[in-house]
Amino acid sequence: MEQAPPRPYSLGDTGVTLTVTDDGGLADSCAATVTVVDATPPVLQCNTPATIVPPDAPISFTATATDACGAVTVEVTAYDCYKFTKKGKRIDKTGSCAVQLAGDTTSILDSGGVGTTIEWSVTATDGGGNEVTETCTTDVVNPGHN
Repeated sequence: MEQAPPRPYSLGDTGVTLTVTDDGGLADSCAATVTVVDATPPVLQCNTPATIVPPDAPISFTATATDACGAVTVEVTAYDCYKFTKKGKRIDKTGSCAVQLAGDTTSILDSGGVGTTIEWSVTATDGGGNEVTETCTTDVVNPGHN
């Protein structure tokens, strides 16, 4: 069997002609449509270390994503800074933590101090409209304790 045009095919519908030839040289063909659908979301990487130390700020992290079917857009959509007391109470640190979001990059301008956890949400979308969102996290630790 022969298929024209040959694969691979891009997303969407592609008209093809299928031709078969028997051992006696007789051939027949028909027209068909090959439909390629992208149902798999991209794979997102935060590219963030588990910890940073206060002298590391300012520091930036650029999230990346890959997809089997082509280009991916990556965007950081939100962030949060917080700390837990020894008794487990969550304290909002967004007032002392300075974070800047720009497209696929998170820049930590001020870490908010030792014990702060900084989180940001990243969304990756591929050409087929598949989307994945991840939460990236880094903890602020004392120098020598990472």
